[in-house]
Amino acid sequence: WKFKQVKNEKIKQLFNYLMNGQNMKALGLFRDLQVSNVQPIVLISMLAGQFRLLDQVLFLMKERWNVDDAAKELGIKPIRVQIMSKFARSITSSEIKNILEELFILDKNIKSGQIDRDYGFELFLINFKLN
Repeated sequence: WKFKQVKNEKIKQLFNYLMNGQNMKALGLFRDLQVSNVQPIVLISMLAGQFRLLDQVLFLMKERWNVDDAAKELGIKPIRVQIMSKFARSITSSEIKNILEELFILDKNIKSGQIDRDYGFELFLINFKLN
C-alpha cells in the first residue's frame, strides 16, 4: 500500500512537471523511479490517467461545475480539482486527445518491441510540450 501511495504521488509530480514545462525535472524523476524498478509501461498508464482526469475537469469547468461538486462527481479531493483546473486553463481537449494518442502509440510500440521502453519514455518526456 505504501509503495502504491508513493508511486501515485510521483506520478502526480511527473504530470505537474510536464504541465509546467519542466521536462528535465520530469526526466530526472523518471530516472529516480527507474532505480526503484518502476516500469515505463506503468508510468505511461498512470500518466494517461492523469490526462484523462484533466480532460474530465476541463469538461466540468466548461459546464460551470464548482470545485466541490466536481470533486464529488470524480471521486477525488477538491484540492486535486483545483490543481487540475489551473492546468485546464492552458490546454484544450483536443491537445489532451493528442497527448493520449501519443501515449497510446508509445505503449503499443514498447509492447511490440519497436522501441526500447526506457528510451521511448525518455524521448516522450524530453519532447513533451504544450502548444
